[in-house]
Amino acid sequence: NPTIDNLIVENNSTLSDGGGIDIQGDNTSTISNVVVRNNSAVWGGGIYCHSNNPTLINIEVTGNSASTNAGGIYVRDLSFPTIINCTVINNSTDGAGGGVLTWYQSVAEIKNSIIRGNSPSEIDHVTSGWANISYSNIQGGYTGTGNIDSDPLFVNASGGDYHLTSASPCIDAAHPDLDGDGNTWESDVDDQDPDGTRMDMGTYYYPQYNGPEWYVSTDGSDADNDGSQEQPFASIQHAINSANDLNSIFVAA
Repeated sequence: NPTIDNLIVENNSTLSDGGGIDIQGDNTSTISNVVVRNNSAVWGGGIYCHSNNPTLINIEVTGNSASTNAGGIYVRDLSFPTIINCTVINNSTDGAGGGVLTWYQSVAEIKNSIIRGNSPSEIDHVTSGWANISYSNIQGGYTGTGNIDSDPLFVNASGGDYHLTSASPCIDAAHPDLDGDGNTWESDVDDQDPDGTRMDMGTYYYPQYNGPEWYVSTDGSDADNDGSQEQPFASIQHAINSANDLNSIFVAA
């Protein structure tokens, strides 16, 4: 049961399955904080799960392709993966499941994830495969608690930057009690992003700055920055909109 963490898997190709990562056999491996991009295969261009129960956390699966099925993630033959805070974008296949394909009695549990822009489809199920999806942003929609269908407002999707901008609907929209212990994010750090707020959807959380000092500069950005001294806004009005009573706004000369 291997653990893989903090890795980039890119530009690989195979004439079989799993262009980026191939998980075979009975195991419960954990893969976290990994980028799987621009890989190609016959089946499962990005990640291939065959008869196992892995946990995938904070994985970016982007720009992968498969000639037969499952451009992004292939879940097949009695596999039951848990997929949390993953971004599955711009993957493609000539067959079924541009983003995710579940096959033959496999069930994927998907939470807090973004699945959009895949071709020809976001998610497909074949031969009694299924996915339980909640608190995720799925293009075209998907039945499940907390799911949305909205532009994630990435920083630069065409350039491969899938971080969220400040106006993203994915911010503070993920599962309020991810660990299922009955304590929601307000009182449980296990259900919070590193900045102490409710979890965001997708691989990369948006760090939220809460003042009390707000900064504005001519080289700042209202779309991408948080108003801190390190990331100033571009306009005074945006700082006013973000500030609370008794906060201060500083404008660079």
